[in-house]
Amino acid sequence: MFVARRLAVLIFAALVASPAQAQHTILGSVSGSGSGNGASTVGIGRTNLATSLISQATGGVDETLNVAFEAFRFTTPAGVTEIGGFTVRLKRDAGVTAGTVRAYLYSDSSGPSANISDATTGLPSVLSVVAGLGTSYADISLRLPKTGLTPAANYWVALNTQGVAGGSIFLDRRSSGTGLYANDADGAGAWTIENTKEPIYTILGNSGTALHGWSRNHSGVHGESTEGFGGRFISLTGPGLKADSFHMFGVGGFSNDGPGVRGTSVNTFGVEGVSNNSSGGSFQALASGQPGLLAVSTSGASAWLVPTTGPFAQAIPLDSSAGGSGWTDGYTGESITLSGGTTTDSVGNLLPAGGYIYAVVWRVTTTIGGGTATSMQIGTAAAATNFQSTTTSITAGSTGYGMNFALAGGLPWAFEAATKVRITLNGTSTAGAVRLVVFYRVFTPPGS
Repeated sequence: MFVARRLAVLIFAALVASPAQAQHTILGSVSGSGSGNGASTVGIGRTNLATSLISQATGGVDETLNVAFEAFRFTTPAGVTEIGGFTVRLKRDAGVTAGTVRAYLYSDSSGPSANISDATTGLPSVLSVVAGLGTSYADISLRLPKTGLTPAANYWVALNTQGVAGGSIFLDRRSSGTGLYANDADGAGAWTIENTKEPIYTILGNSGTALHGWSRNHSGVHGESTEGFGGRFISLTGPGLKADSFHMFGVGGFSNDGPGVRGTSVNTFGVEGVSNNSSGGSFQALASGQPGLLAVSTSGASAWLVPTTGPFAQAIPLDSSAGGSGWTDGYTGESITLSGGTTTDSVGNLLPAGGYIYAVVWRVTTTIGGGTATSMQIGTAAAATNFQSTTTSITAGSTGYGMNFALAGGLPWAFEAATKVRITLNGTSTAGAVRLVVFYRVFTPPGS
């Protein structure tokens, strides 16, 4: 046992040491390799708790969160340049059936000014109002880490309520203060300052890393288990595991018989993937007829969270009788600079093979002019008005919905072969550009 405990300490020392250090440094509370039968046995354990920087503890008044963005002001203490999050008191109506609360950090300029939330930390923090809130007030902590703040300066915490249905969300506050509360319909800058409103809150410090592993060419942290989790990471308000990589996987999971990666959360995402230049998450099934990603919900809510931007996919049905068939919903887009003639085709085949086209939406980004053209149509080489009949809206900023089939009471257009989109003018032009976005559903035949 002594040898195992000593080995665990040395492993932990290697994890926390930077690559430039010639010796290992052990910091914090470390327990060695454990053995025995019980969930309480821990090989390596370390806990870091956030400290309370400032707080306002008097409440008693219900503030209904009925504007999309509602914010309160706080002042960083002298010498404090970073925070880790905050705590407020929230509750909901018994009838609430859906919705979320998201947290953002804003700078101050006589009110909330710019959103300075740090996207690299996985923000915004998201709280499910159904699973995360009760009908009595409770202290709710949300992660909001930010470094580089100015000491003794004003900042704003903004709460964004989205999709709340069946009732209301309430914030515990007191009737006090001048210029300490604000609301905005969309968080874009038209904030209304309110007086005699200040919520119960605590601003939390940013605690240190409980476990950090660094490797130049191999695993920063590697865990193996014969029958349980190779590694398990739990967080009350933020990601249980955050892993970054410049050229490889942030997190790589492999399993012969079970999940390669499994994430479980009570109030937010079980697994969240964020990428600046590629996919937030990539899931591949090597076995024929098996889903690359399986989403399951046991609460009656949707198992899928469809992003507001980017392609998304669903494989329906998932049972073996489908033989691997299904469908994919997605979009393609292109900004088309007009050629000067009466017709201009997209560079890419924006209309995919084997599916339906829901709509071709468009926006004129550069006014069409300099020639004789006064109108345009959007379609294909075979049918000029497949999507948009003749329109004279050709100045910059003009938009439209290419859904001629729906307006005529017909079914969406279907294309057996990938096809380009064509813009047709009734004359010539020397300038003009149109951004097109095609929304589609593509069907996949059985693979077996």
